[in-house]
Amino acid sequence: MPARVTAPPPTPAPAAPAPTPAARENLELKIGRYWLNRVGILSLVLGTAFFLVYSFQYLGPFAKIALGYAVGATLLILGLRLERRTGLEWYGRGLIGGGWAVLYFTTYAMYHVPETKILSSALLDMGLLLVVAAGAVRHALTYRSPTLTMLAFLLGFLTTGISQVTTFTFLSSVILIGSLVVIAARMRWYGLLLYGMVGSYLTHLVAVQPHLALDNGFVWLVGSPARATFWLLGSFLSLYWLGFTLGVLAFREKEEVSRNALLITTVLNGLVYTLLLIPLLTLAYPGTDHVALLLIGGLSLVMSAVAERRGLAAVSSAHLLFGLTLVTLAIPQKLTHRTTALLWFAEIASLAWLGVLFHRWTYRVFALALGYIALVWVLPAEAWSTDRIGPSLSWRWAIGGTAILCYALAAVASRRLDPARYRWFWERESFHLHAAAGCMVLWLLTWTSSSLARVSLYWALEASAVILLGRLIQDRGLRIFGAFWLFWPITLVVASLWAGWVWALPTALTMVGALFGISLVCRRAPLGPSFDFERHLTSVYAVTGSFLLAGILWHDLARHWLSLAWALEGLALIVIGFRCSRSSSSRSSSWTWPPPKRSTASCPSPSRARSSSWHLLVTRGSRGRTPASGIPANRRPDPGHRFERRS
Repeated sequence: MPARVTAPPPTPAPAAPAPTPAARENLELKIGRYWLNRVGILSLVLGTAFFLVYSFQYLGPFAKIALGYAVGATLLILGLRLERRTGLEWYGRGLIGGGWAVLYFTTYAMYHVPETKILSSALLDMGLLLVVAAGAVRHALTYRSPTLTMLAFLLGFLTTGISQVTTFTFLSSVILIGSLVVIAARMRWYGLLLYGMVGSYLTHLVAVQPHLALDNGFVWLVGSPARATFWLLGSFLSLYWLGFTLGVLAFREKEEVSRNALLITTVLNGLVYTLLLIPLLTLAYPGTDHVALLLIGGLSLVMSAVAERRGLAAVSSAHLLFGLTLVTLAIPQKLTHRTTALLWFAEIASLAWLGVLFHRWTYRVFALALGYIALVWVLPAEAWSTDRIGPSLSWRWAIGGTAILCYALAAVASRRLDPARYRWFWERESFHLHAAAGCMVLWLLTWTSSSLARVSLYWALEASAVILLGRLIQDRGLRIFGAFWLFWPITLVVASLWAGWVWALPTALTMVGALFGISLVCRRAPLGPSFDFERHLTSVYAVTGSFLLAGILWHDLARHWLSLAWALEGLALIVIGFRCSRSSSSRSSSWTWPPPKRSTASCPSPSRARSSSWHLLVTRGSRGRTPASGIPANRRPDPGHRFERRS
């Protein structure tokens, strides 16, 4: 008897390792290695700077300067030693950055801080500052550390600004910004340029502007303290803007990260510069805001051209949009409201065509945005204005006509653009948006400048023209907009007919003629793209026109003639329906509602679905004799199909 084989006992599965607190350790490591290190160095450098600025009883200027250099050298030596040890590189680099900042401010204080002034030559102190800046640049290039470089320059800006700000402070800022831009461009540190720009403007607000010291001779030269403040602070702001603008132009847009950093730097640089400079100019030279906007906008346009030549597409577009915005905003600062409106509308058409001719989406997008901004800004003030240029022309129609013409030119330019060159999805609708803006101007001006009896007439004619134009250029959006436009005059006429408002028979008859005319023109399938529901609009136009005509007869004819008039109208509609065999709108509106039910089993197309007795009569009248069955041989239905008996 074979022995029973027993399975070995299952081995216990190894216990899962306990989760390691990697995230917590990484967070603690980052705080201890980076942020506490930087906060400590920042506190040490600022403490040294304040120690050198304020006078003490037992220390003279030479002792303070010597102590400042000793602290800076000690930080540099400790930093160099710690930087060579594994795991302590960040601490060493932080000490190196703080050492260079202390050395820079100590050199600056040798001439410009009264408590520590030991030099009598500003030129000598400037040379020493250049030496210190060159040493910081060399160190940053040696270690290739953007953090070290940013820390050194940030501390340099802060320590320079805590003393009195004079003209020489501007020269030291030139050295700092020039060095920062050169390092960022040479090492391709996009983040250093961005953070340096932010740090420069923050230092200007926190340190430079509160410690501004005005020289009496300079105040006398420019005429007032406000003007002296403007020129001194404006020089600092212009230095920041020019330095970081040129720094951006030294880079290349190779990756998305670099492109985003350069784009953010460009936008923030221009925006902050403008927002800080304009209030200073307003206080110093009232009424000259437009000059500053035009100058900054013009410089931005020049920088856009330079950036495009260097292959910086995103930077060029940012400069272009910013420059166009400032130039556009400068117009109402100097000119009147109406002159501004005329120039803005001309700018819309010009930019739309420039965007198409030079294939620049920035021109087209700005023209589209300005079109609706001008619409909102101009029309509320001018639509109800009664001022006149002469005896036969009012200001609202002069401005409105210019707006309609410019919107039409912009719409024509949009249709000339190749659809493959659209940059944004909504740019595909730029033609409809420009056309809708022009139609809204015409609609509003007609409403505000005509009597109630005339408004319906003009609106009906304008809507009909828009519908016919949409068919002519094969644009379905324009046709639908015209149909929506036609709804309002119809509503006004029906309300006048029902409620007894201002009634005008010529207006009502013109509207009926327009409805039937549009129905006849649109009964053929439109060329080009169309919406599915457009094939029903022909019937809607004809039905609306027939009911409106019946209402006119009821309103204006005597009651004993009304039956005869309605009978003649029905007969005319039946005849029109026979003549227009492809359209069933007139027949369906000739008081035979609802139509008789008919089977569609053998009617594969809409044209064959019209198998009523009226259609058989139309067939006999238009196609000659038929077979004995009364149905053409090529259109005989299935045997199960039922037809009405002919009389």
